[in-house]
Amino acid sequence: MSSPPPPPLDLSPPQGIGARLRQVPGFLIAKLRRYPPEFRLLLSVEVFTGDRIGPLGRTPLHVTAWRELLNHHKATNCFKSLIARATLPGQLYGLAGLYFTDPVCLKVLAAPYFKRQDAVYTIVTCVAGNVPADVIVERIVDGTWPEALRGGRPGVRPPWPWPSRVETHTHYNDAP
Repeated sequence: MSSPPPPPLDLSPPQGIGARLRQVPGFLIAKLRRYPPEFRLLLSVEVFTGDRIGPLGRTPLHVTAWRELLNHHKATNCFKSLIARATLPGQLYGLAGLYFTDPVCLKVLAAPYFKRQDAVYTIVTCVAGNVPADVIVERIVDGTWPEALRGGRPGVRPPWPWPSRVETHTHYNDAP
């Protein structure tokens, strides 16, 4: 007597934060619901971008979420929580937010990132590449990235090209 065949494997990629939340224990999900939805989106972001990407120059959803979080009444606490809990790109968005909400805290919390050499997948306009975290943090602390993300000053864009130790692609669709 043979057993029934196993169900087919679902090889589709996880879908955004919902897939991440399915892996989180129930008591933590209740805690995460206290935060605004913009925070929950930035918690699991996989890429660090400029304010506009692609040939059409569209603003990514997570940058819009970051801008909304910047205006939230508990923005400083949310950005600090991102630094403590998020993926590395999410942590970088947390640091960029602290540039506006708590610059003194930013300098303290950014210090360990200057020693990090792990790369973050980054997209600026149509150029994509793996950028060392310390390079991005340096530009967050000096205000280049936060000003560009906020869109506060006309013509301010995140700096590119990156230093020679960054592998870039000519278009973000060409990335491996």
